[in-house]
Amino acid sequence: MITDAATALEPLVVEWQALVVEGGWQRFSGQLGRCLADIGPMPHASDRSGAVERALWVGALINPLPGLGVAPEIRPGLLACTDDLEMLRIAERGLRESISFLTPSPTTVWLRHQLRRFKCFAAGGADPGQGPVMPEWISAALSRSWYFLLCGVALSLVAICVKASLESSTEVQVELEGKAVSDQQAGEL
Repeated sequence: MITDAATALEPLVVEWQALVVEGGWQRFSGQLGRCLADIGPMPHASDRSGAVERALWVGALINPLPGLGVAPEIRPGLLACTDDLEMLRIAERGLRESISFLTPSPTTVWLRHQLRRFKCFAAGGADPGQGPVMPEWISAALSRSWYFLLCGVALSLVAICVKASLESSTEVQVELEGKAVSDQQAGEL
């Protein structure tokens, strides 16, 4: 049971490391590599003591000094814990919460792709392709924006027509053969 819980941490650690590096979460270049050099390789979880060491190692990984700021602080909980299985649960919970924080939302993925497309276009390079589907909330916002824009244009046209109608109903002076005459007089000519 304990070794199984410790073994289950391994794929989470791999996923967490990839998200930190690929997401650009390191505060300085090579921060994660430096942390791994300081704490050493992940301990083997072949027995109870190895499983406990792995839980402590995960705490040191996701809460390094200087901090990454991407994971809940689990070190105090790990150090105060007297139950080996609970230590592994704390480590797993910390990894899962951090992975959830690090995992980009569909909006972020879409925006990053659009930025790549723009950079390729600006540089004259090949378009990276259509990419992910636009998130629904952006699509809805754009639809509403276009709707409001069209409503604004329509209202402006109505206002211009109303203004023109009002102006034509009043006596407007027109220039006819060098003389100022009213609309009514101009109509009689």
